[in-house]
Amino acid sequence: MIVIMESPDRCGKDTQIKLIKNRFPYFLFHELHYTADLVNNPNLSIEEKFKISKNYYIEMFDIISSFSCYKNFILNRAHLGEYVYGKKYRGYDGSYVFDLEKKYKDFLYQMKLIVFIDSAHNLISREDGESLSGINIENKQEEIDKFIAAYEYSIIPKKKLINIDGKSIEQVCYEIFEFLFFNKEK
Repeated sequence: MIVIMESPDRCGKDTQIKLIKNRFPYFLFHELHYTADLVNNPNLSIEEKFKISKNYYIEMFDIISSFSCYKNFILNRAHLGEYVYGKKYRGYDGSYVFDLEKKYKDFLYQMKLIVFIDSAHNLISREDGESLSGINIENKQEEIDKFIAAYEYSIIPKKKLINIDGKSIEQVCYEIFEFLFFNKEK
């Protein structure tokens, strides 16, 4: 099983991944976590940042497609964040990630995509100063809207959008459980 979890910062991806790994240890999930540290070097040109990121995602898809029959993966952030953050924060268009999905289309049936969203006000209330969009409500809403658009553009056939606004951690975990193990998308 390959689970991709995407969301704006502070939506609870780390918390939900820990819960899944603790509650289902027999699945032995291997977690891959993308960080933008590779491309945040101010000495890199936009072209270099783009090349590094694109190669990273190609490598990520190659790794999980090669080992998916042997291992279960949880991806804490994956390629959709590149679409959301690429243009605004890195200076290049991240929509190439949808071409990657097309390249790996025969493999996508093994993936389950979960995108979390929340209200901009809730995200700001949990802001720790480390999010790219900071505490500006317009930036947070733009980020949320881009994650929704990325979810809609994605051709991964098994996907679920979860609005966590007003839900407890347990309620969200239950929705994830139903989706992962019983394919309940709605």
